[in-house]
Amino acid sequence: MNTSTHLTVTHHTDWSTRTLRRTSMRSTCPARYELFNGNCYRFSTDQKPYNEAQAICQEEVVIWQPAKNNETHDFLANHVRDTTKGNTWIGLSDVVTEGQWVWDDGTLLVGDGIWGTGEPNGGTVENCVHIYPLKDYRWNDSTCPTSRYYICEISG
Repeated sequence: MNTSTHLTVTHHTDWSTRTLRRTSMRSTCPARYELFNGNCYRFSTDQKPYNEAQAICQEEVVIWQPAKNNETHDFLANHVRDTTKGNTWIGLSDVVTEGQWVWDDGTLLVGDGIWGTGEPNGGTVENCVHIYPLKDYRWNDSTCPTSRYYICEISG
């Protein structure tokens, strides 16, 4: 498997020194993973509650935060649409602080997200986010103990 490599270049001028870092993108993925934009994604064929899905992805030494931008969300949503057509966890929750959406790697959701119409609407009861077919494959907040499909990611 090809992993990412890094190239660091330092550029000196009269006014500044800039260090540019280029990371090559992953070109292959492990079995059961699909490549998209240099990252690898595994779409589950089973359904698990949020915490169990999170643990499974962590056991595979991968992160679980796949839908961090519109382009990636569209890829993931289209895959769900073409395969299971089922509700699919994406690794985003507000379990710690209500209304503060955090990816499973600890980073905060930046921007408005890709919520379905009227979402999020679950208050303190619905704290975990999934791709929701009934809302055009956009995000919905839901109860975390509900079993759903899930997506694991290996970053490039």
